[in-house]
This record gives sequence, C-alpha cells and structure tokens, in this order.
Amino acid sequence: MLALVLAVLISMFAAPGYRLLTFAVLLFLFWAFELHWLVILGFVALVGAMQF
Repeated sequence: MLALVLAVLISMFAAPGYRLLTFAVLLFLFWAFELHWLVILGFVALVGAMQF
C-alpha cells in the first residue's frame, strides 16, 4: 500500500509525458524492494534534483 502511494506521489512530479512510465517503474521498484524503499526514494529524489 505504501509503495502504491509513494509511486503515485512521485509520478505526479515527473514530466507530463513520462508520468505513466515513471509510475510503472516506481511501482515495480517499490514492490520489488519494499524493505529498501527509503534508499530508492532518496535515489529518485537525487535524480530529480539533478534535473533542475
């Protein structure tokens, strides 16, 4: 459940054309590595920050 919520929230901040792709990838990552979701969230935040 937490994985789904996080994937939705993060995909909202993705570029419009990539939202669905971002959501799908994040959902898979969070599902596969749910115990390490903080690490993945930090990595996603880092990648997002580098785009600005």
